[in-house]
Amino acid sequence: LFVFVYIGVVAGFAAGAVIAWSSSARHRRARQRKAEGKTDAATRTHRKPAPETGKGAGATPPAVID
Repeated sequence: LFVFVYIGVVAGFAAGAVIAWSSSARHRRARQRKAEGKTDAATRTHRKPAPETGKGAGATPPAVID
């Protein structure tokens, strides 16, 4: 009888954990989106402009290897 009660307690605990985890998924996604928005804003303000890659601006001739 003890084994059956113990299995029931463990199964109930596992079911409760799964239900609690799945019900908080909406809050986790919102928190993640908010954090991603903050990092995007931070990178936009500190991003360096891309170097110009036209003729003469930053263009280097290929290295000659003998």
